[in-house]
Amino acid sequence: KDAGFYWATRSGVTIAMSDVLVPPQKQEILERYEAEADSIEKQYQRGKLNRDERNEALVKIWQDATEEVGQALRAHYPKDNPIITIVESGATGNFTQTRTLAGMKGLVTNPKGEFIPRPIKSSFREGLTVLEYFINTHGARKGLADTALRTADSGYLTRRLVDVSQDVIVRETDCETERGINVTLAELQADGPLLRDQHIETSAYARTLATDAVDSNGNVVVERGHDLGDPAIDALLAAGITEVKVRSVLTCATGTGVCAMCYGRSMATGKLVDIGEAVGIVAAQSIGEPGTQLTMRT
Repeated sequence: KDAGFYWATRSGVTIAMSDVLVPPQKQEILERYEAEADSIEKQYQRGKLNRDERNEALVKIWQDATEEVGQALRAHYPKDNPIITIVESGATGNFTQTRTLAGMKGLVTNPKGEFIPRPIKSSFREGLTVLEYFINTHGARKGLADTALRTADSGYLTRRLVDVSQDVIVRETDCETERGINVTLAELQADGPLLRDQHIETSAYARTLATDAVDSNGNVVVERGHDLGDPAIDALLAAGITEVKVRSVLTCATGTGVCAMCYGRSMATGKLVDIGEAVGIVAAQSIGEPGTQLTMRT
């Protein structure tokens, strides 16, 4: 972190209009694809293609043209260009946005989600023509409307999830049930070594063991009621144990709500969950919030 802040402070990365470089081959590329598009248009006028075939062919031509302009742009930009530095470092943005800035905007969609077969050939650096501007407004306006509507849908989903899970509250420390769920820690490969399960962090980590974990010799490696942290999981894998039984809120015997041992460790504190914690609402919001973020992004 400190190294990142140190060099970010001293790098002085800024963007000016002079950093947005239009590739010199752009005009030649567009003329070549324009000739192909004219050929398709003539075939349509002569009745050799129907409307759908013409649109499909034009969309393919202009997608290829946009891709080629993007490749020319990538080859033309020097490695130390600030825009390329920002995109390639992963700070923000992507190459599609860079192509829109300096190459060409390409094809856009109408409110039905269909491609308009006439592309926007200009980049934002060169400036859009009046026609290109109004072609582009279709998608821009629909994007804003969709985001507003989907955010409301996502909020309603969160509300319904909270409604069904609000009574799931931690009521006691231990319901003393012996029930649980079997979770896989690793798979035994044909050549001998164990392959650690990729979902182990969500399926077993921070949960409570429902039964003693016993190795092939009958030795207890981790006792019942023990919290499964990294050291315990490593010990189980070292002993060759591939599956354990863990406590779960789905098998909890508490009358109303759940017990702390069945819930396991709180991700907020790193300790056993407190009595009175509204874990149902936490779970509902944990599902709902990423949904809201996703609707904003698209």
